[in-house]
Amino acid sequence: LKTCSEKKVMEMMHKSSDLNIQKKINCVSCHMPISGSIDIPHVSVHDHYIRKPITEHEKEKIKTFVGLFSINEKNPDGLIRARAYINQYDKFDADPRYLDSALHLLSAQKKDPKQTIYALVQLYFIKQDFAKVLACVDKLGAQRCYDSLFVNKSYDNQDAWACYRIAEAYNNSHNAATAIRWFKKACQLAPYNLDFRNKLGSSLAALDNLKEASTEFKFILTENPNSISAYSNLGYIKLKQGFASEAFHLYMAGQKLDPDNEALLLNLAGYYLYTGDIPNAKIYLNRILKINPANQRAKQILRQLNT
Repeated sequence: LKTCSEKKVMEMMHKSSDLNIQKKINCVSCHMPISGSIDIPHVSVHDHYIRKPITEHEKEKIKTFVGLFSINEKNPDGLIRARAYINQYDKFDADPRYLDSALHLLSAQKKDPKQTIYALVQLYFIKQDFAKVLACVDKLGAQRCYDSLFVNKSYDNQDAWACYRIAEAYNNSHNAATAIRWFKKACQLAPYNLDFRNKLGSSLAALDNLKEASTEFKFILTENPNSISAYSNLGYIKLKQGFASEAFHLYMAGQKLDPDNEALLLNLAGYYLYTGDIPNAKIYLNRILKINPANQRAKQILRQLNT
């Protein structure tokens, strides 16, 4: 090492007579930094590419948010860019700056609100700001949205997803009846989205509309016989209707698919409580707590049984 642009390196070389230090201070260690090998775990390699070491200022510049680049369109408008940011966050990289950028672009839009409501509903749903989801709907008129805006079936199920997100917003605003209406709309537009049907069935069951709820869960099991949540939910309904034997068989079918499913195990504990078999109920509650010691519902029931 004869010369180096970094003064500190030269000073250390001149001042130190320690061979270990001198070995560490060399061109390779600085200009060919060690990197990891993804092919061979726990191995470090030099790539033999000589580069100028990066400064702290340049490191900070790298941290700057770069954004997204449109391949298909040279000058995409603000709405297209906003939707790209939202989808990037939702599907690939949950960086909150994507949502900030999307909201900034949407706020600057001069378009008809009908064109921006899809993006706004999705954005506020992701942020779990359900009040703002409903505010967007109210701005255009909830009935108008239901009757004439979110009415199209499509490959991407855009309207169905909008209805589902609105339904969830109503659900989280303690308006279950209106939520069910929007869940039904989502299912009409995307009849084979089983997650939508599961939500609809659960909401119907919560309002004791057990007949309609059963129809939804049976439909799910017809389309997907491996749906553990459908076995669990349908078993719960059968137990509420007094059909304990049917409930037990449904629970057992679900347990074969996933022996450690907490919701299913909790329902099994409920079945044993219903039949007066306290020892077996405790076995299942303790099993839940072994899987997840933080399960508050299991803790509460077990505490009540032990007092």
